Amino acid sequence: MAPHQVRVRMLSGFDVEIDGVAVPPASWRLSKARSLLKLLALTEGNRLHRDAIIEALWPDLGIAAATNNLHQVLHSARRALAAAGAPIDVLRLRAGIVALCSDGGLETDVHEVATALDKAMAEDDPDLLLDVARRCSVGLLPEDRYEDWARTYQDHIAGMCRTAVLAAVPRLVALGRADEAARVLQPIADARMTDEQVHRALMGSYDAAGRRWDAVAVYESLRDRLEDDYAAAPEVETTTLYRRVLSGQAGAKPGTFVHLPSPVTRFVGRHREIDELVALCTRHRLVTLCGPGGAGKTRLAVEVARALAKTSSYADGIWTVDLSGVRDAGLVPATAASALRVTLSGSRPTVAALTAQLGSRELVVLLDNCEHVIDAAAALVRAIMDDCPGITVLATSREPLHLPGEVAWRVPSLRAPDPSELIDASRLINYESVRLFVARAQEAAPDFRLSNDNAPTVARICHRLDGMPLAVELAAAQAAYLTLRQIAGLLDDSLTALASRIRGVPDRQATLRRRSAGAVTC
Repeated sequence: MAPHQVRVRMLSGFDVEIDGVAVPPASWRLSKARSLLKLLALTEGNRLHRDAIIEALWPDLGIAAATNNLHQVLHSARRALAAAGAPIDVLRLRAGIVALCSDGGLETDVHEVATALDKAMAEDDPDLLLDVARRCSVGLLPEDRYEDWARTYQDHIAGMCRTAVLAAVPRLVALGRADEAARVLQPIADARMTDEQVHRALMGSYDAAGRRWDAVAVYESLRDRLEDDYAAAPEVETTTLYRRVLSGQAGAKPGTFVHLPSPVTRFVGRHREIDELVALCTRHRLVTLCGPGGAGKTRLAVEVARALAKTSSYADGIWTVDLSGVRDAGLVPATAASALRVTLSGSRPTVAALTAQLGSRELVVLLDNCEHVIDAAAALVRAIMDDCPGITVLATSREPLHLPGEVAWRVPSLRAPDPSELIDASRLINYESVRLFVARAQEAAPDFRLSNDNAPTVARICHRLDGMPLAVELAAAQAAYLTLRQIAGLLDDSLTALASRIRGVPDRQATLRRRSAGAVTC
């Protein structure tokens, strides 16, 4: 005779079916009868020694009274199951062991969810993982939330939900669904206010979704809670992630350490160029961004390197070697060694010594400002190309390095409007040079707004500067002190006045000032 099929549901509530027939709720005359069935359904093998049952359900009773209670509860549970057609041997006591469905005919939603979690983890399917998390999130036996015997099992289900979500998050972020990842993580973080792994995942998801300050708020809340509850500080890994979020480096793929300059201002535009350059860097080991001073080579290269960190994994990280301060070409190897944190012997390290140390590493080098030491920079890159097959070089220079395999990519000016055309503000903002001007003007003067009234003057300024990024930024920075008409008037003289008003304009971009002595054709 085929065994009876008993199905027990415990997620979000409790009910039992025997061969598809539900046990009437009124049949459970003793609450402990329900507890006994739940306990057996949740236990591996669905059997427990009577002493273990007594310890779970009547921990404070003497052995005689507890044993008497167990027999009463067994009788009550059997009568409840019989109301749906179950035979008496579905729940049996033999040799001190209480067993539920000893013939193997038991199904539970808890076991189904555990099986689904294993399958979703094996397939690395974020949607399957989220479905498991949704099923677990309703909670196990909410009516027993204050029962000591149930707490371990409830924690286990909550842990399954946590596991499923944490496994799904990296895939969601990689698929561009970071907002969704943050949304499913937030309730778990709220319930586990000192769980640092969950909070780190939430910080990373917010950051990947472009919500940096939400990520910062998650860290600050965690830090305060740890201080209040345990007088403890966050783990080093959490603090490190917080610092990377602040510096804009947290979106890198796991295992990719990013050593790039932290941007002072928000990057504007160039999305198509970034995508094109990322694709080039994944296919070629040497890509050089070329163009005059002020074209935005360095800033664009930094954003490309940051995008590479998010799309590809480099075991030894992404590093910047800035040659702008090097006046002696013979110091190029030492400068690179210092920036790459490579220790070399001797007071004047050689290229050969450097590449010997780097030979087996897998990384990206952003070699910035090569033009004034072009021969030495080219010699260094040539040696890296020959001796370090795991290294990709993204260089910036006013002229190409002229090396075999080099992809020389000229950085274009930002698209600028024609002031002779009548363009309203809603159309003008589509020009990247205008978006850059507006962004920097608002940083200098927060109440600045592009309007139909000032659109012609903004168009004139951006056109006059030919969309050269540094020139546009220098002009926009004057919005704190000058009207747009005054800024445009300065351009009729030269950019020298503009550049002289801004502290920190790099010496390497001084050509902008020199070229501004005549007509401004930046």
